[in-house]
Amino acid sequence: MKLPAIGIALILLVVIAATPAYPNTIRCGSNTVTVRASKGEVIDKCGEPLYSSYNVWTYIIGGRYRHFHFSGNFLIKIEDGERAR
Repeated sequence: MKLPAIGIALILLVVIAATPAYPNTIRCGSNTVTVRASKGEVIDKCGEPLYSSYNVWTYIIGGRYRHFHFSGNFLIKIEDGERAR
C-alpha cells in the first residue's frame, strides 16, 4: 500500500509534535556538550554555572538562560529558558 504525500506529511507532523522541544546538544564556546555528559565534562566545556542547585545548573548561552538537568552525575536534559537581560 502506498501512502499519498499528504499522509506522509501528516505522519511526520505528528512525530515532530510528539518529540520534546529539548535539545540533545549545545555549544559552549567552541565545545559541544551532549545529554549523558558527566558533571565534570560539563564544567570542563562550559565552566562553572551561573546558578546551581542539586540537580539543575543554569548557564547563559547564546543570550538565553539554559537549564542543565542532571540525574546523579549525568546530564539528562538541556532546557531553553528566557532571554537573558
